Amino acid sequence: MACRAWTPAQRFVLRCFVLLWFLSVALWVTALHQSLGPLQATIASAAVQIARVAGSQASASNDLIRAGTLLIEINHECTGVFVLFIFAAFVLAYPARPRWRLVGLIAGVALLSLVNVVRLAMLVRLAELWPSSFEYFHEYVWQGIFLGMTVFAALYWARSSD
Repeated sequence: MACRAWTPAQRFVLRCFVLLWFLSVALWVTALHQSLGPLQATIASAAVQIARVAGSQASASNDLIRAGTLLIEINHECTGVFVLFIFAAFVLAYPARPRWRLVGLIAGVALLSLVNVVRLAMLVRLAELWPSSFEYFHEYVWQGIFLGMTVFAALYWARSSD
């Protein structure tokens, strides 16, 4: 039985998963996730400032947000770094011109980072208004929305690059 050549779609998926694996290994080897404290504090502060526009009384101290009766810790997972890795692997694996990849990375990371801070701001406000629903919205609703927006951003970029 002859071995058939891989389709462009199969090569793209393989490149995407290999890149995602390399990014994950790089994160682990460099312990990058352990040095995101300043970013976590910046995200906490930005989320509180946005939440205050919606009437929040929350406050931030380093990577901690006090929202009503809840104390929310912005840890390395809250930075969106893992979702950004998925987006970056997609963009870098996609068969596009290098300049367009760079544009996609810069615009996508900026957009998704903003979406992440808005997500956290909405969760802060939710924690004040309905603290019992915070965990559900944090773990399920916003995780799904954020991942869906990441897929949409990647597909929109890919379509624009063709």
